[in-house]
Amino acid sequence: EWLPGYDYSDEQIDIVARLIMATVVGRTPTDLLEMIMCDADMDYLGTDEFTNTATKLLMELREKGEKISDEEWASIQINFLTKHKYYTAFSREFRKPKKEDNLRKLKASYSVNS
Repeated sequence: EWLPGYDYSDEQIDIVARLIMATVVGRTPTDLLEMIMCDADMDYLGTDEFTNTATKLLMELREKGEKISDEEWASIQINFLTKHKYYTAFSREFRKPKKEDNLRKLKASYSVNS
């Protein structure tokens, strides 16, 4: 709706829409651009910001009325991190190790609090 007003062609708009849709959780990217977008969208999983970002997401869900206990959230996060995969060589090399570390810490914390 907005992009034609900025002289984007239909082809460019289709590319932008496709790349946005590539970030939908559960979709498998089909080309390098989609892989880059998927990895960028989930970059925080493999950084020191994981806990902070996950906590903000939980707070947002609760503000929208979701009733999620801390234990349920930990289980959801463990499941998500376990199933998640990075697609680009950069993310596999530079984000995957920290993501696995974040998963280990989350599992350790969850088992202590259970």
